[in-house]
Amino acid sequence: MSYLRLKLPRLIHFNAEILELPSQSPDFMPLLWSADVRLLVATPAVRPVSPELLSLISHPSTFLIIQYPPDNESIIEHTLVSLARKHPELIPKITVYPVYPHKALSASDTFRISTLTTNSVDAFQRDYIESGILPIIEKIQSLVSTPDDTLERKRSSSIVTGTIEACCESIRAFRGDVRTVQNQITRLRLEVESLRQKHELEVTKGLFRLDIPVSIRRSTLKMTGVLQSISWWKLPFMVDDLSAILNDNIRHNWCPDVITCLEFHAGRLYSLREQLIFQTMANYSQLPRAFQSSVLKNTLEQYSSDLNGIGPNVLSYAVSNRIKQLSESVTRLHRQIQNALLTFFGGALGSSGAAYAAWFWQYIPGYDALGWGGLGIIVMLRFFVRNWHIIQERWWADWNRAGKGLERDINNALKTTMENRVLVVPLKAIEVLEETVQHRTASVDATEKELDDIKAGLPMFLH
Repeated sequence: MSYLRLKLPRLIHFNAEILELPSQSPDFMPLLWSADVRLLVATPAVRPVSPELLSLISHPSTFLIIQYPPDNESIIEHTLVSLARKHPELIPKITVYPVYPHKALSASDTFRISTLTTNSVDAFQRDYIESGILPIIEKIQSLVSTPDDTLERKRSSSIVTGTIEACCESIRAFRGDVRTVQNQITRLRLEVESLRQKHELEVTKGLFRLDIPVSIRRSTLKMTGVLQSISWWKLPFMVDDLSAILNDNIRHNWCPDVITCLEFHAGRLYSLREQLIFQTMANYSQLPRAFQSSVLKNTLEQYSSDLNGIGPNVLSYAVSNRIKQLSESVTRLHRQIQNALLTFFGGALGSSGAAYAAWFWQYIPGYDALGWGGLGIIVMLRFFVRNWHIIQERWWADWNRAGKGLERDINNALKTTMENRVLVVPLKAIEVLEETVQHRTASVDATEKELDDIKAGLPMFLH
């Protein structure tokens, strides 16, 4: 800043301190607010009017001096039109003085180097009047001649009014930030919903092309061949390996094409999740500073961690659960086969032993004993074969129950994965931002109501 040291009589005779404040000075705003008269000098042809300076327009003794270059008077009109478009509330308060610096400099040079001839005096007066400085000098003269208490009252009034206006401007800026955040929330929600429908439809179409019932029927045919290869007469020789054989065939034959399809789509969902995390973090960095809270950032980073990641089995676990269910059914089948074999061998040995005892004690002849012993073995064998078919039917009933509702479980797994893993980061960002907007908007509404009350009582306080 610097004090003006001009020897022009029209400025020297003011009973006032004239202080020049460059806008680059860090403390120029407080000094401007404490001034009685403020002259804002702008050169729109070089640089637009500063928004900070425009906040001073509410002061009744603030004037905007627009300098325009030679032969370019339209710049004043363009400047006023631009101000009216960007700050329509300032137009009724603003007082503009156009100044022609070239004419003012010409008048100063004429006054400094010319002799006091009639032509030089006429040239000075003509340039001085055309420069536009005279109305400013007269306005300053009328203001500085005002009593001190009037100026003090005006300055106090302007400070209070300016403070309220600054608060209102902050509220307007906040509401602008809220609109920005709400627009981002709306765009993010629409994008999330679009991606949800798109990927759920793609997975559903992929499963529809596979036709899960057809895949289950193919698995059933393969398992039928496996069970048919296990004849009843082979059971005593392979009873210990029966569970391992059946479980191995179930793992290889139970809807392998469905598992492959689901693992493929799990990889696509993983890629989508990483894309959404990147986009959400990018949107977070573009939020207004007032909404970039550490709580929101930590929440997003927490839900972006590997604990909520997507593995290859995230969708196929529905099929894995059915395989596990069938394995439990195989365990029951194995136990029932063991019981049937024990019953068969126990009954066969019992009937043979009873026939032998009857022959030994000479209750029946030898041929009758052989007949009764063989009959007992045949009866127990018939009973064993019948039990084997019943056990198979029960196991096939478990197989059919496992196949029912598989598509429903896969769709539920897809929806759960989309909600809790794929879309969780943007959905959590939307939730936290909506809560923040609601909370802060309520606080600002209360502040705005208090400002309105202050505005209503301000005229009585100032007068």
